[in-house]
Amino acid sequence: MERLLNKKEVAQAFGVSVKAVDKWVCSRQIPFIRVSGKCVRFRPGVIQDYLTKRTVKAEVRNSFKTKQSPQQ
Repeated sequence: MERLLNKKEVAQAFGVSVKAVDKWVCSRQIPFIRVSGKCVRFRPGVIQDYLTKRTVKAEVRNSFKTKQSPQQ
């Protein structure tokens, strides 16, 4: 059985406060396991997948436009 993460560990993974993780849990924006009452835990693999899916990939744009020579 894998070790589950607590709110503090998830907050560190996201680089946010524990309060932010609490808000995400309350609004069900992040996948979690309710152990009891207010106690929640997170599966590391699910959190990693969540982070991967929320990663915005940079677009590669060509800033150089090729200059066409005038046709004669």
